[in-house]
Amino acid sequence: ERFLQSSYQLTETQTKLPEKNEKILNLKGISHILSPLKLLNSNLTEVNQINLTGWEEKKPLFIYQNSLIKPKFYLTTDFVIAQTLEEFERILFDPKFDPLMQIVIEKNIPVIKTNNLEFSVKSIGETHEKIKLQVTTNTDSVLVAQQTFYKGWHAYIDKNLTEIFPVNLSHQGIVVPKGNHEVVFE
Repeated sequence: ERFLQSSYQLTETQTKLPEKNEKILNLKGISHILSPLKLLNSNLTEVNQINLTGWEEKKPLFIYQNSLIKPKFYLTTDFVIAQTLEEFERILFDPKFDPLMQIVIEKNIPVIKTNNLEFSVKSIGETHEKIKLQVTTNTDSVLVAQQTFYKGWHAYIDKNLTEIFPVNLSHQGIVVPKGNHEVVFE
């Protein structure tokens, strides 16, 4: 109740999100942001404004689209290992870490980094309980599913059960071997 009765006062009308915040947005696959301030980041495009009724001040909320978002499903061979939250934070805020090119996982996997990764991921069907993909890759890779990692999900490659592991702390990943495969999450 106290939270609902509290308020805050904005003294600025615009701002730029710090680079650390941009990294988190990109790492987490956040496509849209609501802000009471105009945002000046080059990767954020204003797509709409909302004028809420009931606010004492008639200031709009701005809706921004993040142009640096990765697809919901993608492949990579570039990963960094973090076994603790402290390591994850250190990696995330290292200036050399690029969340658009790299992922963070908890343990080593049988994937060799390559700069020549070629792949395609095509959604065949998606419901709340099942995702079916057609995946083609020229080398063993990590398929990243930008959906919440949850131990209740199972993954199959060509109908064979495979391990799902956390990617970027909260998304799902599986190792996909070179070739053309049907991948199912359920």
